[in-house]
Amino acid sequence: MNDNTTLISEKVAAPVLLTPQEHEFIESGVFSPYFPWFLTHQQILVFEDIDPRIVDSISNPPFFGHQLMERSLVPGHAGKINSKHYPVFEDIFLRWCKDNSYSVSVILRAAINVSVHSDAEFSLPHRDHEFPCNNWLMYLNTVEDAPTLLFDNDYNIIDSIKAEKYQAVAFPNTIHAHKFAPADKLRYVVVFTFES
Repeated sequence: MNDNTTLISEKVAAPVLLTPQEHEFIESGVFSPYFPWFLTHQQILVFEDIDPRIVDSISNPPFFGHQLMERSLVPGHAGKINSKHYPVFEDIFLRWCKDNSYSVSVILRAAINVSVHSDAEFSLPHRDHEFPCNNWLMYLNTVEDAPTLLFDNDYNIIDSIKAEKYQAVAFPNTIHAHKFAPADKLRYVVVFTFES
């Protein structure tokens, strides 16, 4: 992390204002049967020991993703852009940050994740990086009863963020997870991690 990095002190949620072109791209591009999705066999590849009190409540299932920018493993260094669609979502992300008075010095990771149903209560709680940074999520569809969950360091749920279409939320690199969509729905989320 840069010595000047500022972490978001608390969760901030606000609507995403899309241009007509961005809206059309998401509705007709991302949701089309021709958008490139890639299977990842587990949501979290590396994780800390999980508190035994919650181990029976979690699942680490496969999901589909579109990696816009590869994950940086080094504080202060941007990830490598991996998709021709990155600029569309970078514009949306940076505009939301500006509209909500956040500065962005480095983008560390960007992806669109599509999670499927699981009978577990929620996904594996995790942090996106092993160093301090900020998280930003934009929900591309509304999924009832499939919120993002924020945890304290003892794996107690401290906040719940509804998955509502075209809403975004920013929070510090807190332990987080999500509840799963019902069997007949998918849960689409854009993820950026960044330093300020």
